[in-house]
Amino acid sequence: MKLSVIIPVYNAQNTIEKCVESIVLQKSNWSDIEIIICNDGSTDNSQEVLNALSSQYNWVIVAHLEKKGVSEARNYALSKVTGDYVWFIDSDDYVSIDSLNLIYKSLYNSQIEVLHFGYLEETAVSFEKKLPKYNANIQIDGFEFLEKNDGRLYLWNNIYKHSLLLESKAKFQESVNILEDAFFNLVVFSNAKHVAYLPETLYTYCYNPNSISKNRNLDHLLKLGNSSKIIHFCIKKLRDSYNPGSREFSIIQDKLMHSVLGFFYSLMVQKYPKEYVISIYKLYSSEYLIPIKKKQNNLKIAFFQICVNLKFPFLMLCKWYN
Repeated sequence: MKLSVIIPVYNAQNTIEKCVESIVLQKSNWSDIEIIICNDGSTDNSQEVLNALSSQYNWVIVAHLEKKGVSEARNYALSKVTGDYVWFIDSDDYVSIDSLNLIYKSLYNSQIEVLHFGYLEETAVSFEKKLPKYNANIQIDGFEFLEKNDGRLYLWNNIYKHSLLLESKAKFQESVNILEDAFFNLVVFSNAKHVAYLPETLYTYCYNPNSISKNRNLDHLLKLGNSSKIIHFCIKKLRDSYNPGSREFSIIQDKLMHSVLGFFYSLMVQKYPKEYVISIYKLYSSEYLIPIKKKQNNLKIAFFQICVNLKFPFLMLCKWYN
């Protein structure tokens, strides 16, 4: 049983060595492993650090690519995978002690297609455990997982069976820089029959205030907005591949509405230009993504959803934030 770890890198000279070493130190727990690192046109010293790592460990495979984006880098790495299972890891994060041992024990001689687990969120001042509330004793199908999921669909707290990725034709949407992980997961989980949960924190996500999603430059915000739009229409297409009224349609619709509401919240708090907000509102209305139809247990979120659906109150909120 072989594990393929995929790590896209862009200007990660200060973090990539710690990331790789956190896996290397556990190789005795899983001898058959490969780490595929795609350097996405870094302009710092990442290339030198990566070359040193690949020279030191013959099972660390490095590809230096032209700058295209994280989705393109992950897709390239996926095309080179030779393992039975795939783990996507970010270059500024690291894996927890004994994680490989626990993952190996869970997957060995099992039918598991996706293994989901908890993680630690590390900031400059604290660590916080994030343990999803799933039943650890049973396997469920992918749609039941999505139904129970709170909307956070990350890559790095899942181990994917390679054959499942091939069968579902899962690829990362290229030329986008946000939500590509959510859409990838929707495709994968909608094809998964055996999903299991391991109630352990096996990954440490390091909060980076300078990451791509935290950039508030207007040009960058518009790129994020357009990326969100592309992903939402991809999810809509996936939803429409199922019969209206079916369980599958309903579950993907719920995830779509969750993401659309989050997008409109971002349009407000990140102070997008009024003209852009209005153009997005018109587009989403014409495609029946508004009104947002989603049951909300939180009163503040429910109030905001009503404001979005009524348009004028939402535009007034945007004006107030600006």
